[in-house]
Amino acid sequence: MIASLFFLKFNVKRLLVWMFFALILSAGAVFLYTPAPLASLQYVRGEMPELFTFFGFLGESNLPTFTLSYLYGFILPVFFSFYGIAATRSLLSRPMDDGRMAMLIASRHRRFAILLTHFWAQLLGVILLLISVFIGQMAMVLIFFKGADILALLRMLLGFGAVVVLFTAICFFIAQISVDELQMKRSARVIAFVFLLCLLLSRLPGWTSYLRYLTIWSLFDGVRLAFGSGGVDMALIALGLSGFLVAASLFAFSRREL
Repeated sequence: MIASLFFLKFNVKRLLVWMFFALILSAGAVFLYTPAPLASLQYVRGEMPELFTFFGFLGESNLPTFTLSYLYGFILPVFFSFYGIAATRSLLSRPMDDGRMAMLIASRHRRFAILLTHFWAQLLGVILLLISVFIGQMAMVLIFFKGADILALLRMLLGFGAVVVLFTAICFFIAQISVDELQMKRSARVIAFVFLLCLLLSRLPGWTSYLRYLTIWSLFDGVRLAFGSGGVDMALIALGLSGFLVAASLFAFSRREL
């Protein structure tokens, strides 16, 4: 990794906006478990049960289950999909289009080190967003639910984070095989949409349940992680696939003409 390039690429001001929204979304999800908002949600769920199933609602027996439903079921996959695409465009695709990457390659640094530095900068952004999610949850837990199972919330976050890293690696690889930034943006958005659509449809009864095999978000086994009965194996698979895609990105970048 190239330290000077890493700090140049890591844009704290831009990331603060994403961190703020991550904080608000996570805090809001926990706040919804307080009596008044929960009663309203239960009423709406009774009127539209199919819609709640579609968006991954599992129930409200405890705070981890509720958070798993309302935060990890749809909101965070969408949020991190947008971030992964936006960060890859900003950190990687645009520099390759406007000539900044060519100038770096012309320097004394190796291509391997240059690309890996970009990935670490993007990965740090993901980690900080995940930390923001956890801080938002903990703030509401300390105020309203001091007896909540914090370890369950942490296990879910770490398991989900492994899948987010995988999506980041996918965007990273797409940037290497795309002709320009526009193609990268379109391809990544299509893939993100397919992943999310398959996730939602897989929750419906019938043959659509098999669509879970077509989305990376199925690697997040939130139920087993919440109850401490497993789910780590799926997270490790996600991390292994991430490592493979980063290696494939390095290989593609080494052969790319800029």
